[in-house]
Amino acid sequence: QPKRVYKYSSLPDLWNRWYREYVDASLPAVLVRYEDLLFDPERTVAPLCTCAGGRLRNGTFRTVEDAAKTRAAGHRTITDRSSALSKYGSERE
Repeated sequence: QPKRVYKYSSLPDLWNRWYREYVDASLPAVLVRYEDLLFDPERTVAPLCTCAGGRLRNGTFRTVEDAAKTRAAGHRTITDRSSALSKYGSERE
C-alpha cells in the first residue's frame, strides 16, 4: 500500500484540518478544552456528568495541586497547578 504524504501550509493549517474532522463528525460529540479542565475543572465536568445522565456529587471532586514532572525528568522549572494558574490564568468574564 502506498504511503500517503500530507502537505500543510503551516502548523495552524495542520491543526485546523486535523480537528475539523471532529467538528464535522455526524455523531454526537462533546468537545472539552484542556484549558477548561485545568482552570475550572469542577464547572467543566459537572455538565458532562449531567449530559451522560449522572451528576457530580458535591465534595467528591479533587484536583491535583502537585507538579506532574520532576527535576529528575530533565526539567529545569517545576510548576504546580497554583503556580500555573497565577502565571497563565485570568478571571472569567
